[in-house]
Amino acid sequence: MEKFTHVLLWATASIFSPLQLKIMKKLYSICLFLVVCTALGAQAPGSWTALGSGITAAPRDFLGIDAVSADVAWGLAEHPTFAVGAREFCRTVDGGATWQTGVIDAANGGAFTSLAIYALDAETAWVIMTNVPTQNRGKIYKTTNGGQTWQEQTGSFNNIGSAIAFIHFFDADNGLAIGSPGTGNPATDSLRIWKTSNGGDIWNRIPPEQLPTPLASEGFWITSGNGHYAAVGNKIWFGTRRGRIWYSPDKGENWQVFALSSQNITNMSFSITFSDEQNGIAAGYGIAFRTNDGGQTWTPLTSLPASIVYYRVQYVPGANGVCYLTYEGSQSFFNQYRHAYSLNNGDTWTLIADQPRLLPFEFVSPTVGWGGGDIDGPDGKGMYRWSGNFGPASALQAPETAFSPRVFPNPFHNQMLLEFDIEDNSLPLNITVSDLFGRTIQTFQFSRLHPGLNQLPLQVEAPPGMLLLTLRQGGRVQTVKVVRE
Repeated sequence: MEKFTHVLLWATASIFSPLQLKIMKKLYSICLFLVVCTALGAQAPGSWTALGSGITAAPRDFLGIDAVSADVAWGLAEHPTFAVGAREFCRTVDGGATWQTGVIDAANGGAFTSLAIYALDAETAWVIMTNVPTQNRGKIYKTTNGGQTWQEQTGSFNNIGSAIAFIHFFDADNGLAIGSPGTGNPATDSLRIWKTSNGGDIWNRIPPEQLPTPLASEGFWITSGNGHYAAVGNKIWFGTRRGRIWYSPDKGENWQVFALSSQNITNMSFSITFSDEQNGIAAGYGIAFRTNDGGQTWTPLTSLPASIVYYRVQYVPGANGVCYLTYEGSQSFFNQYRHAYSLNNGDTWTLIADQPRLLPFEFVSPTVGWGGGDIDGPDGKGMYRWSGNFGPASALQAPETAFSPRVFPNPFHNQMLLEFDIEDNSLPLNITVSDLFGRTIQTFQFSRLHPGLNQLPLQVEAPPGMLLLTLRQGGRVQTVKVVRE
């Protein structure tokens, strides 16, 4: 769903796996970039609120999440050592007020652990797993009933020597699963890509001869998929351990590879984000780059706060040029999670004090984001929700109030039925259809509504893919993701 993205695990030599780094917390010394920040310890235009998760297993924290809308979000738990299998998930459909929980394939015992999730809507989602501690086999599970049941999907990723780092679907049918063994094994053909055109019923590996030639050890540390990749429409980008960006303009049919730097970058991974088809940021182990030509060329981005590792960076959808960043504030891994944001495409950054230890996070709009951290009982810490505004100042007076929108069918072809609730029918309702980066595609206005339940048929003229449907009435605003087939 750009879907990293979660915590990225980093290494400085192929002899260290993410598991070893996490357990040993080995100290690393590196040369840090000079930073230019607008303020230190400044208060962001919003805050994170812990909402619990409903998960009772312990110890656990969140490794992967996927946010569908302001109301709907999914989360995956891991064991903090990354050596014990964990398959708990949670889901909310009411903005975090209540949580549904469960275990994916409990019969697997401790052999496999969940890594990342891609959620199409409130009912349909795919989860990837890897075996622990070996990290050289993959699994994919799918649910179509909100997690009540999960079906395992099969492919050559089940074979020893394969694994999946992240999964992305462009629509209900067409998806990619991309990964490699997570141990840094210097096999030339370590990176693998699988495709499906029927929702995962059949996964076919793209033959190596149809792909650019991977470098030795070019693959991924097998960790959460949040932030591992970025997708805009049919285009997708991801970064590898060897500091290269792989790019497909057409849902994975064709691929190109771009170098981040002329220097030989080894043994690192990158969180990557794009605001549109041209402008993106890739940040990883102590270094970051920016592109304005779709990833063909990259220039060093030295304005980020100094850190040994940038865990996750994401452009905020619908907020022009706004990026959010989590990074390591100490000289060892997983000790001091810190946050910063930029309002100008990364030219300058504002550091945010006293923030929770979020591993994965994902914004769905300028006003709403979701994050996952340490789980402290079913009602304590766990899943977090960002409330605030990264949009225009005037929008600060338009706090989000639930319309509880429902779309049928979703995915839809040309026409959808929008169902929602309102209390006051004295003001018109404005509906905006936009892409994932806030670019308006179509608008509607309705005046003759009535209190309570309303149903509106909408004829949507938009290209296939994920869309944002935003409802506005007076000071009430709410956004939900929909998919046009």
